Amino acid sequence: MALALLREIFGPDISKSKEEVLALDLKSVLKSGVSSTIQIRAQISSKHIEVNLSESDMKGYAAEVALLLVKETHNASRKQPFLQAKAIIFHLAENISKTAQSQIRSFLENSEGRYKVIFCCSDVSNKLQILKPICRVIHLPLPSNMEIVGVLNFIAEQEDIELPHILAQTIAENSKNCLRQAIRSFEATWLAE
Repeated sequence: MALALLREIFGPDISKSKEEVLALDLKSVLKSGVSSTIQIRAQISSKHIEVNLSESDMKGYAAEVALLLVKETHNASRKQPFLQAKAIIFHLAENISKTAQSQIRSFLENSEGRYKVIFCCSDVSNKLQILKPICRVIHLPLPSNMEIVGVLNFIAEQEDIELPHILAQTIAENSKNCLRQAIRSFEATWLAE
């Protein structure tokens, strides 16, 4: 959904993203002043950066990575017109600490809307309270089992795979309304054959 929103704003260039490994020097955002470099995987296009803030990928530095990316994008976008400024998408944004949220909020308030930051999380009620007042919250209901089966059938058709309806229903039911989990389960089933 975040990419669909950015596609509306920036056009089809968003679809032309590639995965890159970024080496980030966290020295400027670490409290201790210790120099630490971390490599992260990100989907990058000319218009956006997309980062998954999962603890396994971030090695405990999710908040620092988020803060550094916002700072760098903020500094780079000061001299650019609005449509050239990059958007940032943070998946699993609930991993951003309250301290980092405060600093991110400060940058966003000072940016005067020059660029977009999208925080994707499973529960905004408790996790992003500091950022919530300056954000537009869009609640997406969980997909129904029927919608998940439809997506699985679409993927199967695109990949030229025969997907029995009963298997699609079982995958949808076991996914607990999580489309990502259903697709992973389908992929695991498909690769196991």
